[in-house]
Amino acid sequence: MWIILHVHKPRGSLRGYCRRYMLEPSPNLFVGKATKTLKEDIERRIEESGSDGFLIRECRESDLGLSIRIFGNPEREIVDLNGFQVVKKK
Repeated sequence: MWIILHVHKPRGSLRGYCRRYMLEPSPNLFVGKATKTLKEDIERRIEESGSDGFLIRECRESDLGLSIRIFGNPEREIVDLNGFQVVKKK
């Protein structure tokens, strides 16, 4: 599956880990293909680091074909409307 990840001010170890498996077209923005195991490992590392960010991944069950997950304490939240995810500003 493909994933897009943006992390706000990541620790060096998290950024290095992401750079190992994905492209970094812009600072702290990562794009690539990931296995389910790798995606789960990246999510775990982000949660453990306490970083803010979001992850967009391929999701065939969704009408949009993608799924969004937000980490940390962001200004926005994801609202699921019958399988259609929208971003709501808090």
